Amino acid sequence: RIARNPKTGAKVELGRRFVPMFKVSKEFKKTVNDSLLEKYN
Repeated sequence: RIARNPKTGAKVELGRRFVPMFKVSKEFKKTVNDSLLEKYN
């Protein structure tokens, strides 16, 4: 992809980038939501 150097304005070609992703399990979501409900209620 093409990017720009903010200091000089020169165009720079960057390679591909790997962005790690994960799916949250239902159990984890429930734990987080329950703890937030306890905190704010």
